[in-house]
Amino acid sequence: MADFLENLANETVCGVELTGGEPTIHPDFELIVKTAVQHFSIVGVLTNGIYLPDELLEKICNYNNQIFWSISLDSHQPEYHDKFRGKRNAWLTTVENIEKLVKYNFLVRVAMSITPENIKHIEKVAELCVNIGVKVFSYSPVLPFGKARNFSWSAEDLWELANEEEKIREKYKNIIPIVQFEGFAKNSVCKNCGAGWKSMVIDPNFNVRPCVMADLSSDVIGKIDPYNPKTLFENYKDVVFFYANADVPEREICGDCKFLNFCTPCILRVRKVIEERLIEIERCKWVNKIKPEFFRFFLKNTRGDLNA
Repeated sequence: MADFLENLANETVCGVELTGGEPTIHPDFELIVKTAVQHFSIVGVLTNGIYLPDELLEKICNYNNQIFWSISLDSHQPEYHDKFRGKRNAWLTTVENIEKLVKYNFLVRVAMSITPENIKHIEKVAELCVNIGVKVFSYSPVLPFGKARNFSWSAEDLWELANEEEKIREKYKNIIPIVQFEGFAKNSVCKNCGAGWKSMVIDPNFNVRPCVMADLSSDVIGKIDPYNPKTLFENYKDVVFFYANADVPEREICGDCKFLNFCTPCILRVRKVIEERLIEIERCKWVNKIKPEFFRFFLKNTRGDLNA
């Protein structure tokens, strides 16, 4: 692992995020973190916040300017969070550990998963974050990928979420980061979020996917060599090129398409709409913008050709 991290750093990787499963219960978590901070300017830890003993934090608190913690907290109500996470007293333990991280002067982001049941909880969670001293609060709707592949939102729930967002984003603008995707490509040197070319996910078997939302098997780009990481980009340059040059779905491209709010700003969501036959590939304005042959290449290199 140490050699792998050093080799990534030598190939100009500037930051890593440790996730899981649950990274904090790995027997070598402390060693991995201490190794990572030697090679990267920022080391993120994505955790449920359940296991953060004081002795661990005391050993790594000297790196509090490099370690960024993202903690899952899905409600201000203990009973909802505990039910959602499937663990009794999870809320209390998580909040106590968030408070400890703040005490040790770590940078902490609270991340909230939104379902129709907890839309009205967003403002209260933001308020809780301010009271604790959390610097960043983010939230995102549960989407039909991975374990939630059968999840769906009604139009009424989406409207409720949009109305709630409008209310709280201004009130809590100091802790809620806002990315404007309208005109994204024109105002940035990047055409998209960077998944699949600027950032990638590496699993324990060194399989590489474009992002955490990507499928664990069918979205694998290839296997990275821990001793020579750059060969992945050389061997799969066509796939990496596709991700690097794909415009994000946005109103300027998609117009008044009824799937715009779902697809923005993620090409994996576009693929979901196409695969579910919710719209014909020829009628998708975003697909036609990037050219259908490129999108078919994308399908072929992930889940197989749509027409197969």
